[in-house]
Amino acid sequence: MCGIIGINSFTNVIDKTMSGLKNLEYRGYDSAGISYIDNSDIITLRTLGKIDQLYQKIRREDPKSLISIAHTRWATHGEPSERNAHPHSSGRVSIVHNGIIENNDELRNELTSQGVSFSSETDSEIVLHLIEKSLEAGKTPIQAVRDAAARIYGSYALLILFAEHPDILIATKKSSPLVLGLNKQGGFVSSDLFSISSFLTEVSYLEDNDLAVIHKDKIEILDKDNKQVTRQLHQVCQKTASYEKGFFDHFMQKEIFEQPMTSKNTLDHYISNKEFTEAIPNLQIHKVEKIYIIACGTSYFAGLAAKHWFQNFLNISTDVEIASEFQYNPLIQNSKNLVIFISQSGETADTIRVLRDFKNHTLKSIGIVNVPESTIGREVDICLPIKAGQEIGVASTKAFTSQLVTLACLTLKAALEKNTLSKERTSSYIDQLLLLPGRISELLNHDDDYKNISSSLVNAKSVLYIGRGISYANACEGALKLKEISYIHSEAIPAGELKHGSIALVDEQIFVVALAPNDTTIHKTISNIYSVIARKGKVVLLSDFKESGLSEKCAFHLSINHSDIFSSPILYNIPLQLISYHTALLAGNNVDQPRNLAKSVTVE
Repeated sequence: MCGIIGINSFTNVIDKTMSGLKNLEYRGYDSAGISYIDNSDIITLRTLGKIDQLYQKIRREDPKSLISIAHTRWATHGEPSERNAHPHSSGRVSIVHNGIIENNDELRNELTSQGVSFSSETDSEIVLHLIEKSLEAGKTPIQAVRDAAARIYGSYALLILFAEHPDILIATKKSSPLVLGLNKQGGFVSSDLFSISSFLTEVSYLEDNDLAVIHKDKIEILDKDNKQVTRQLHQVCQKTASYEKGFFDHFMQKEIFEQPMTSKNTLDHYISNKEFTEAIPNLQIHKVEKIYIIACGTSYFAGLAAKHWFQNFLNISTDVEIASEFQYNPLIQNSKNLVIFISQSGETADTIRVLRDFKNHTLKSIGIVNVPESTIGREVDICLPIKAGQEIGVASTKAFTSQLVTLACLTLKAALEKNTLSKERTSSYIDQLLLLPGRISELLNHDDDYKNISSSLVNAKSVLYIGRGISYANACEGALKLKEISYIHSEAIPAGELKHGSIALVDEQIFVVALAPNDTTIHKTISNIYSVIARKGKVVLLSDFKESGLSEKCAFHLSINHSDIFSSPILYNIPLQLISYHTALLAGNNVDQPRNLAKSVTVE
């Protein structure tokens, strides 16, 4: 992985291809490359590092071509290097690949025994040689790609260029997304809608084992049985096509400050005139005996918060499972289970695998995604879009907030349906949710306070985040944000668990970020904070609780306007995002593209 694009056009494609590749930068990558056909020859240019370095090579060559493929790589097999960068090419074929080939060693050994010489450490190069073997045996390009795909175990999205067939691109996929579209200029295909959205008004998505032949004037799609099929067309939102930083320094900063607007967009989708819209259909919630939430990373932490809501307001036992671990502890199949899949991109490979394993064995499957046209959005029974808009920063911010807002609306609507919450109480909670955009705006006005905290945290070797109950979900998300963009070790600990071992870490060198909303857990959390202070730990306290002397004993105290169980986790998250952002800036890091990370994790 991480990003691929291909164009077959009536005019020179190099600038368009590089523009599309540039739009893939937000996903995170360590190398980049492009292949194109010039006078029946495949030319391949690759570079370690950023796309701007690839631009320099292209400017020296000044190429002209009607067909090309390109790639940004996030290393899996083989270190980041120019020789491991994509595309992988020979005189006859060039390929780009997203995904993981799980039988890499077996196929590599087989090909090596047949005299094939490998020039990289990647699993992807295997595809190149499998295709070439089939072509040498007299197979057509379509047959050769089918033969290669049949030998691969794992996931793949493939684009292939053929020197002897310079008028076509071939694409195929399994468990890794590919989107394609056509306009008067030519045919386009990519792993990410954002990279080609500025060229198109509508797109379609390949299904697993589809094979697409992209011509300049048409796109043919063959299903797994090689029967020609059509796939549903989806309109391209032009807001997606024109997302820019504006006057902000970074996309992450922009997306943090967009949260008053994006939270309002989410609320407007699910609530109108203080009543729930039909965006959340009848869930048959009275039939549900168990709820499972399946997610990874930030989305998993949104699920941890939702668990508290579901159990408190629906009286339904709820488990939150990390998708990548789920195969080792599988869901007990029961037609009375409700399974909720949360994913910003809707393309998270681990989560998709669980969805496909169990979607036919549950009462309902719900997808909470930012991209309704994504794989998860299309395959669940009910898709609940979070309406956050395009998120470029690898570290999720506004999407997390909108996931929480969506889950809060889902909880309240289900509680009304089940009659476990009165209309009066529900109306009161809705009123609080509708205040969120303004309350988020107020928190964003204290950016100097967050910078001040960051100036101390940037020199920390380790930071602990603590919280009880629903605040533990915030602690997990806060610790993740800090580690993924500042590279400072941080971890979340349930506040009550400190005394069961982790307090051994506390000394005058460590910072502890304590989340203490004035709820039923407040006094026990305050007791845990005093335990840290007694051991000379530096406490950053986020709380609306007023206790004489506590604030003075903390290194920093941020007062949060706490409201209720639904608003609290959303509001407490805002300072944590900005503290992480400013700490990373002070450390000199790339906040939009932190090292080793990818925006959409499409491999297991």
